[in-house]
Amino acid sequence: MRDLKELMIQVEAEHSERLKQIRKELKSLPPGRIETLRQNGRVYYYHKSQTGRKGITKNKELLRKLARKRYLLEEHKILQFNLIEIKRAVEKYQSCRRELIMRKIPENIRRLPKQYFFKMQKPLRYDKNPYHEENLIYITNGGERVRSKSEQIIGNMLEEYGIEYCYDRRVEGLPYYADFTIFCGDGSIIIWEHFGLMDAKEEYRKHAIRKMEDYRRQGRRQWRDLICTYEEDMRDPGILRELIEGFLLPAMLKKI
Repeated sequence: MRDLKELMIQVEAEHSERLKQIRKELKSLPPGRIETLRQNGRVYYYHKSQTGRKGITKNKELLRKLARKRYLLEEHKILQFNLIEIKRAVEKYQSCRRELIMRKIPENIRRLPKQYFFKMQKPLRYDKNPYHEENLIYITNGGERVRSKSEQIIGNMLEEYGIEYCYDRRVEGLPYYADFTIFCGDGSIIIWEHFGLMDAKEEYRKHAIRKMEDYRRQGRRQWRDLICTYEEDMRDPGILRELIEGFLLPAMLKKI
């Protein structure tokens, strides 16, 4: 589930920045305001200022500037209203992040295994990688056994957003098992590969490059139906959240 509080804080910052831009632009526009008068079926435009009222129907440049000013003033009014409401909502809103919910649970209960608290992954039947099952030593919050700490982090994040996946599923038409296979509403799939040892092992790097090339030959493209992450992406959870919220969830919705 997306964290609405973070989204509201982001929108609040965007509103504040836009207000600064509007105020700066308003200083460059003429003083006064635009007024109109309808007479004999025609509309006449006037410039109302401290010095009086002057007809400007034929002055297109001044009309453009005053029309722009009127638009900016209306936008400024809306942004200010929104900011007040957003600040009120942010103060009252409680985040639904798992770690924050867990903090509200008494410490002695929190000591139970994490898998007790979270929804388990549905046991799906598929062509799963049978090799080196002894390396499946990490367990996601949903109970899925994976091969690395980074894959555990990715699995936990997908489960937190309610995204069902298959781990180590055979890729149709290729001799590979994808780290995470995510099914969209129209039956198409998005593959998520995590390449965690690109800087550590030469053979691993060659295999990873060959796999990416084969995916491309199969017609898959990054940020369309393929996600590739690397170990540096694991250093900041915000990167994964941005990836899921900015690409994966919208991509899945478009396919429903």
